[in-house]
Amino acid sequence: MSGQPLPMSAQPLTMSARALSMSAQPLSMSARALSMSAQPLSMSAGALSMSAQPLTMSAGALSMSAQPLTMSAGALSMSAQPLSMSAWTLL
Repeated sequence: MSGQPLPMSAQPLTMSARALSMSAQPLSMSARALSMSAQPLSMSAGALSMSAQPLTMSAGALSMSAQPLTMSAGALSMSAQPLSMSAWTLL
């Protein structure tokens, strides 16, 4: 008789383990909701990186504008060629 209530007490342990797994599923759902809320944060971080990319592109454009300055300082014919191209577009 003392052996029979032990499996009966083991069944609520499995039920409590199932209840813990059922309570772990809303935790995983809340973790998924946090990851879903983290995705717009990553999208806003991606938008910040996209807004940072035009800053780097403008920095790259500054470096690209600095390169014709060095090219025009190195070779005036290289700076004269876009002027001749702009003269051709004006014609």
